Amino acid sequence: MLDRRPPASGASIEPHVSHALIALTGQLDSPAFARSASFVLRDGDIALQKFGAMGLRPTAAFSLTLGREAALRVLAALRGEASGMGLECQVERRGAASAEALTVRGRLADVVAALGTADLLDRTGIGGIARSMLASGRLSVSTEVEPDDERLVDGFLAMARPILRPITTEAGRRWRVLAVTPNPMTLSGRIESADAATLEQRIYTRSLEALLAPVATADDIDTFVRIVAPDGRGGLGPVPRLLSQPTKRGGPTTIKLARFGRADLVQLQAVAQPSSAKVNAHAMIATANAAPLAATATIKPSYVAIADLQILPLQGTPGAEALPQVDQKTAPLWRDQIDPNRFWYPPAFSLALPAAADDPDGAVFGMTFRAEGHRSDGTPGLNGNVYFRLERGMSADTQAAWEAAGKPAIAPVPADNLSVQLLVPFRDEAGETRTQAFAADLREEGEAVHAEIGLIDDWVRLAYGSLAFSGFQNRPPELSVAYSFRGYVPITEGNLQLLFDRKAALVALATGPRTRSLDVGYLDTEMLAWSDGAASVKLTREADVPRTRAALTPRPAIGAVATLAVKPNLLQAATVTELLRKHKYGVQGIARAQLLPAAFPCDNFGAFYREEKDGAFTVIGCQDAFRLGQTVYRQFERIDDLSDAAASVWRSLQQPGRFLVVPARWSIGRFDQESPAERAYRPAIFLYSSVDPDDASKNRTAMLASLVPDIDPARTLAIRQDLRGLASAPLLLSLNDIEAQIDFRWTVPTLPGLTVNAVKLGACIQVTAECPLDTTPLLLSMLETSGLTGAVGFALPDGTKIDCDLGIDLARIIGPMPGGPVVVERGDGVIRLRNPIERPVDISEIVAEPADGEPVRIAVDRRIEPGASIDIAAEPPAGELTVVCAPADGTATLTEIRSFIEDVHTNVTFVNLVNYANHALAALTAEVRIRDIEGSQQLPLDENQPVCSLGFVLPLTRYLVSPIVEFAVTKSFDDGTTSTTGWLEWSLADDGNVVSLTWERIA
Repeated sequence: MLDRRPPASGASIEPHVSHALIALTGQLDSPAFARSASFVLRDGDIALQKFGAMGLRPTAAFSLTLGREAALRVLAALRGEASGMGLECQVERRGAASAEALTVRGRLADVVAALGTADLLDRTGIGGIARSMLASGRLSVSTEVEPDDERLVDGFLAMARPILRPITTEAGRRWRVLAVTPNPMTLSGRIESADAATLEQRIYTRSLEALLAPVATADDIDTFVRIVAPDGRGGLGPVPRLLSQPTKRGGPTTIKLARFGRADLVQLQAVAQPSSAKVNAHAMIATANAAPLAATATIKPSYVAIADLQILPLQGTPGAEALPQVDQKTAPLWRDQIDPNRFWYPPAFSLALPAAADDPDGAVFGMTFRAEGHRSDGTPGLNGNVYFRLERGMSADTQAAWEAAGKPAIAPVPADNLSVQLLVPFRDEAGETRTQAFAADLREEGEAVHAEIGLIDDWVRLAYGSLAFSGFQNRPPELSVAYSFRGYVPITEGNLQLLFDRKAALVALATGPRTRSLDVGYLDTEMLAWSDGAASVKLTREADVPRTRAALTPRPAIGAVATLAVKPNLLQAATVTELLRKHKYGVQGIARAQLLPAAFPCDNFGAFYREEKDGAFTVIGCQDAFRLGQTVYRQFERIDDLSDAAASVWRSLQQPGRFLVVPARWSIGRFDQESPAERAYRPAIFLYSSVDPDDASKNRTAMLASLVPDIDPARTLAIRQDLRGLASAPLLLSLNDIEAQIDFRWTVPTLPGLTVNAVKLGACIQVTAECPLDTTPLLLSMLETSGLTGAVGFALPDGTKIDCDLGIDLARIIGPMPGGPVVVERGDGVIRLRNPIERPVDISEIVAEPADGEPVRIAVDRRIEPGASIDIAAEPPAGELTVVCAPADGTATLTEIRSFIEDVHTNVTFVNLVNYANHALAALTAEVRIRDIEGSQQLPLDENQPVCSLGFVLPLTRYLVSPIVEFAVTKSFDDGTTSTTGWLEWSLADDGNVVSLTWERIA
């Protein structure tokens, strides 16, 4: 029993163990007859429970509740560790007897009846019962001579040992009658004669870990060991097993697409990105926002496709945007998609080298450092900076290709999301050569890019040794330059899969002999027959009845009516083939990484290595004493005083003023204000289906949710304020900014066919849970009640492991990041706050952070309802405004939170089998609706055109959870009167999409 469900990030359930219930049966595996056997379950010297037994292979059943500490020892035993717990059995046997023995026998039911309901019995009372049973023949003895009272009592006690427990009272020895269920078994007890051999005693012991070894190694351990915890609904439920997600190598081969209405086809992963904030190109590559590279590998010059493919709509004009046509990513130049006479090329970066006579203060390269404070070991601390200048231009390959093409009009592709890293080689404490990447602060000036890298302590010396001394490490220092650009890339139908789009479940209607040879299922509107190529079922209209007889025939009440259960398959409304008929290219982001040697030997560039003392710089040139080749590898140090249950703060041990903020949990995020209007402020969670046109058994339902760091703006504000005492301008890093290997674990509930997979994409973690289509209601129930929990581990290169919880909980939706769910607008003497989300938001205050000075707090203490806004009279200073707020608590469904649910277009077909003349009918009209779906449709029912159909668009959640069609039929008679039925029900799941309309049904 756990006090709560443990987070998936927890290494063990032990911190949450409350107590345990244990039930086990012990048996003495000895062929000798035991006169008595005393079983004791022990926890150290403490006897937890005792039971007595006798006979061949005596047995005792234990059942007890253990406190927390004892429960933990049972867990240790299951792991095969020493628990200090065990089972003990003390056995008593007799040797061979030299005189006649006495055996007493009786049926258990007779003995129980004779003992009655007495509480305690002494020997006299037992003797009277035994003598009475012997006289009535309900008890038998083995001796020819009737035994005396003492021997009879001894024999009776031996026989009745399983149901009589001896106890010692102040009045002497007594026996308590145990409650048992009578059954046909026979009890038998034997005592030796007075001169029998002496008693033999022996004690058997077995440790609990030895007893439980077969259980611990069993394939079906869940049969024997169950872990339960409060389920959040007042009861107890099983704790899901913790499963590690397998690591996948390389990017996915199938590109999953989404489409909203008639809009572009866009890669589903890009659609689900809740934040439009830029991610630097190195992060795109390293965090699988592109096809992932190994996290420990040095990034080599390469092009990587980003997961943001966009395909123009069918009615769009191909090539509407001036972008390069990237048929081959590694080509030195690309033709423009619109203007074939214009070309694009990938800019190449080169490292500028200083001249010996350059002034170090303004040189294109330099390294400075100064002593600053002291380290924890008492040695002086160091603070250093390295400066580089990069020049943007054409590569030699591009220059040659351009000249070969006749020097047409050409331009570089934009270097978006530009990022520069200094890669410093070093040896760790084990002597292994490693490489550490340091992000640079950038300043662009025309075609030049100025990069500055800050370093502290040992890393100043490590960088100096690597940069200034050739061959100091077994690999040189390098600069990695990465950027991204957009271009047209060739697309092929084979690796595209349209997932989030309207699906169709339609009854096909056809007429005429030409269609009757088709293999597909269709309803023949002329023959009123359903045919699927293998069989045909015909519906028969009501036969004519003479008018006089019809008038005399009473209208029967509705009864059982034979129906034609036609259940159309769920299919794509439009296929990729249809949508891409005129398209050969799609727009996609491409990331490029380039490596540059970054050695500046001090024998040539010694004047550019300088130490700062008292505001003046001294050239250090080549100093062996200053360089460092090996260090204890630690990247970050946790600051416990600034960490809490929501987030932890880590100080960089390599670069000054940088602090890593780690969320305790990632939760479902909202799309930010810059997202398309139909997605802004809504939760980034999608529900869709994956259908197989050839095998419906492979159809699946999928949920895709994007998780973001669960740190509210108020907590981020508090961290910024706290860090001002540690750095003048603290820079907050996220887990997106660091290199790490990532693994996922999930507590997966028992749901047939459920699979859960996650991937780190840009600034979010995208989680996909899939299940067979027919178990969708179970998936929806899980999402709307217990949710789905997991954990993500970030393994840093220095060996540090950072774990965070993952939660897909509809009651916990956060963001948009970083400002929160309230829109803030400054006005003249007023601040307007607007709530664009589906829940009320409680606001406590607004905090203004001026560039200089202390924060200004403005009290609000108001609730804003969904869609509403309020004005706060205030004129805060210029600076960032943080709204301290919290959405109202409460459970929610996928519909209530305005999640993105795929639509299904289905039709309901009515086959009118009523003979109007038989019932003096002039006309029939039906009003049709779907239960729990707003609105209804009118359907005239024409006797001459008996087949008519209505189309409905249902959310996937509604379509898969037994939708009910309700219809009311209005009957207009020849005499001018009308009559309307009540709402009649028709289950699409059970009865199909074809409604056979008979007089019996509507009478």
